[in-house]
Amino acid sequence: MKYGIIANTNKKELFDILQGLISWLEKNDNSVVVEKDVYDAATDLLKNIEYAEKDKISSLCDMVLALGGDGTIIRAARVVGNSGVPIAGINLGGLGFLAEVAVEEIYERLQLIQDGEYLVEERMVLKAKLESAPEVSYRALNDIVIERGSSTRMVSISVTVDGKFFNRYSADGIIIATPTGSTAYSLSAGGPIIVPPHEAIIVTPLSPHSLSLRAVVIKPDSKIKINIENASGKMLLSIDGQTSVKIKNGQNISVERAKNNIRLVKWKDGSYFDTLRTKLNWGVGGRS
Repeated sequence: MKYGIIANTNKKELFDILQGLISWLEKNDNSVVVEKDVYDAATDLLKNIEYAEKDKISSLCDMVLALGGDGTIIRAARVVGNSGVPIAGINLGGLGFLAEVAVEEIYERLQLIQDGEYLVEERMVLKAKLESAPEVSYRALNDIVIERGSSTRMVSISVTVDGKFFNRYSADGIIIATPTGSTAYSLSAGGPIIVPPHEAIIVTPLSPHSLSLRAVVIKPDSKIKINIENASGKMLLSIDGQTSVKIKNGQNISVERAKNNIRLVKWKDGSYFDTLRTKLNWGVGGRS
């Protein structure tokens, strides 16, 4: 198998494990290609290792190892795009909902991949387009967020679903999330957790000016149109918290399911509920 390595070079733990990781892979009859940013940051450790620009990685490998945190997996999802190459996340610190493999169990999990003892889980992706630039689309594994940016005033946002009026929000913004993103920004704004691989779209207002406005779960093939009706300044369209585009009053944004899913490596002994309890500290301090 050929592995592509995408990593967060700001994590010092990366440089402690990278050379040993690659040596293990090669000793077990695998080959490796690393993204150029990783190669540039660790040239002394990666002599004679193949590297490539990030947009070429998915065409050169069978599986991507994302070394970092959830942000690294989200970035890897953009790199993989529509290719269908599965992503295995290795957690180098932080919360790690998606990057499930701890540093101390890397080789145990890699051996399971070698033995074919793993699962690949499909995760739906959203696609957003600006009406003013329909030739450009933005893919989100977690969420698409429209927020008021630097303005201190609320905005008015009108939403239609499948051509029918859905709601009008006076709020700081709105989050359109996938089940993967249901444990991210949407959760902190009061949205529900959707257990993957169930599919749905979650519409969650940000600080709405009405106590009755709550997150709503709609079907995964819904086509959503959002109109910025009243904004005092420039707003932001944020894609997975990693890409931001300035938008303005009167702008229309369409959001729908993207054509291709992202494929994440999962483990036969794993449980999403275990992850929730561990990461969210459920039951800590409660009655036994």
